[in-house]
Amino acid sequence: MRFLNLEATMEKARAYGRAEGRAEARAEAQAQARAENDRAWEAWNQRREAAASRNESFNEPPPSQGWEATIERAKAFGRAEGRGEGRVEGRAEGRAETNRAWEAWNQRREAAAERNEPFNEPPPSQTQG
Repeated sequence: MRFLNLEATMEKARAYGRAEGRAEARAEAQAQARAENDRAWEAWNQRREAAASRNESFNEPPPSQGWEATIERAKAFGRAEGRGEGRVEGRAEGRAETNRAWEAWNQRREAAAERNEPFNEPPPSQTQG
């Protein structure tokens, strides 16, 4: 029973770590996006001021126009990234699940052998759907 508590604790720690990692990555991405956006606005403003100093018209749209498409591209990229992370996590969880099933089966098999009892239970690979 102690093993199961340790395993549950470790899984919770891994889940917290993943959440913290995602939060850190999100904060870093937001900071980077803010810096890139500031640079875009500063460059746009410099071009606008240069055109004004030359008494030229300035028809370039501000950087904020078209941001919806940028956000949608970022969301699509994030969804693809999330699916990839989900596959990796799912594979790891699947391996852990089958390892637990095999370990439990092996413990029952060894316990039966120690008691000199027959063990007719099929291995987990033959009983799982």
